[in-house]
Amino acid sequence: MHRVFLYINTTLKRMMKKIACIAFIMLLNTLVFSQESIPVGYFPAPGLTLSGDFDGDGNTDILRQFITDSLNNPVKYIIQLGEDDPPTKLADYYGYGCTVTLNGKTTNLGSTGLGFYCLINLGDVNHTKGDEIAVVADNADYSNLNHCSIYSFCQGRWQEVFRFRVNENVFFTEGYYVF
Repeated sequence: MHRVFLYINTTLKRMMKKIACIAFIMLLNTLVFSQESIPVGYFPAPGLTLSGDFDGDGNTDILRQFITDSLNNPVKYIIQLGEDDPPTKLADYYGYGCTVTLNGKTTNLGSTGLGFYCLINLGDVNHTKGDEIAVVADNADYSNLNHCSIYSFCQGRWQEVFRFRVNENVFFTEGYYVF
């Protein structure tokens, strides 16, 4: 009995050391990356990552959305518009766009605007052996009226299977109604 206790105690100590090392590395990464300063007049470019089995092959897929420049290169920061600048200036004048990749390969996900307000894995809701996703694009326009699209990855491409209207204020205001 004493040997079993000693073995469990030793195993727990090893696990605690590993956990402490992982926590230290995470803290160190946070400190290193938080010291990077954002250039004046810019803000971080939004990006989202989502995992799931989108193609139904039983393996985890990675879907990424990131902002790109006019040459389709990923950017870390986007220029901050002035108070009177139209939202379309980001796309029209500066050439910012949005790219979506599935497992590292560029994929078409309908209108991506300047990124997404939300990108949600819904699971396999239509029983087609692949997870469906919900997307609300951040369109560069003058309206707060938008739509949420439900996509399914079928035959090597994303297909919209459902769409409903949303008010973009729901992403900025607590207690705001979606419809």
